[in-house]
Amino acid sequence: MKKQNMLIIILSILAVIILFIFLTEVNIFKKEDSKTAEDYITNREYDEAEKVYLKLMNNKEENIQATYGLARLYYSQKRYDDADILFKRLFNALKENNDISDNTSVYLALVAEGQGDCDSAIEHITRLNELKPHVLPEKNGFFGNIPLVLSRCYLKKGDDSKAIAYLEEHLKNKLDEKSLTKTLMQMGRNFLELADYEEAKKYLTKEEISQGLIDVEKKELGHLLSMIYLGEKKYEEISNMSNSEAFFQGSIENLVYGFYSSAIADIKQNKFEEGREKLNKIFNTAIGKLDVKDYYNFYYFSFLGYYGLGSLDFAQNKYENAEENFKKIVEISEKISPLRYESFIEKNNLIFLRLLAHYELAHINYEIKNNIEQAKNEISTALNIINNLTEKEKRIIGLKEIGNNGSIVEKINDYNIKIYEEN
Repeated sequence: MKKQNMLIIILSILAVIILFIFLTEVNIFKKEDSKTAEDYITNREYDEAEKVYLKLMNNKEENIQATYGLARLYYSQKRYDDADILFKRLFNALKENNDISDNTSVYLALVAEGQGDCDSAIEHITRLNELKPHVLPEKNGFFGNIPLVLSRCYLKKGDDSKAIAYLEEHLKNKLDEKSLTKTLMQMGRNFLELADYEEAKKYLTKEEISQGLIDVEKKELGHLLSMIYLGEKKYEEISNMSNSEAFFQGSIENLVYGFYSSAIADIKQNKFEEGREKLNKIFNTAIGKLDVKDYYNFYYFSFLGYYGLGSLDFAQNKYENAEENFKKIVEISEKISPLRYESFIEKNNLIFLRLLAHYELAHINYEIKNNIEQAKNEISTALNIINNLTEKEKRIIGLKEIGNNGSIVEKINDYNIKIYEEN
């Protein structure tokens, strides 16, 4: 009997110990795993962070926080489709206003923008304004992204007046250092896309912008200014900027702008081999790293690379090589899906470079190869493209001068007159 009682006591003690260990482990699991996921992200071990979040999502108490954390991780990795699923799940699950619920509404707009669906991004923000009006007074922090998203989306849709107006209105508020910097940077980007280099430089060189920049933004600012100087044909300015190692660092987009602007500056200053090395790097170190779905940047960066190489070959009297590079722009253009031309900005950039290619091909055929008929064909194709543009598109494309000497629209019209008057 005593032995039986002793066994019961021992088993009871063991049960208590096991329960204690279990509860302790659960508690540790909740706190430590959350912390571990954040640590993994800090250390850029994103696969490990994803595993932790997925494990936490099976825990009812931790599900919301883990889903939110994983959705944000996917967004930061540009896995927009995955992020969209999780943020929509959160939006439907959270009926009360709280930080996660409010932030989720903004993230849905950011994700839609990342997916290239600006109409949905604008609709998400419209719904946010109706359902959560308490976030509207917030002009700083995460909610300061709202006018930036609206501005980028309206610019992409071709409504440049709205795009600028949203940022001008936002700048009237008392913005903190970080929000002010982001807004000035976006305003500069907008005007650069619109080929208004003077206005772009006005915003990107404001004293306030230098105070709130982090290292990544400093690099981006340098690359944006280099593209402005390229439009203004200030090649020595670009060369001075490119002497810094940081000029060839940053995001893929910034790398391309750095290599391209610096290469064109080299070509204009007869530093041909340096220019060729930088243009090859656009293909070797930048384009290959693009996301598989990033079709627009693949085309745009490729066109910049081919146009730069064509210009370099022409400057070195390597006319056959130049012709091949310019032809690649035209050949790829003819295969591009019409979807790429639904965005006002994307359409302008791609067509601008295609028009440059047709002009250069006409020039080679007429002046070098004496192939008058082919020169006429190139100009005729270019004129057909121009005639199908809206007046606003013609104006913006006419203003663009990325390493080009004057309005490409005017140059094509003038060259057409020249060929027919001489023949």
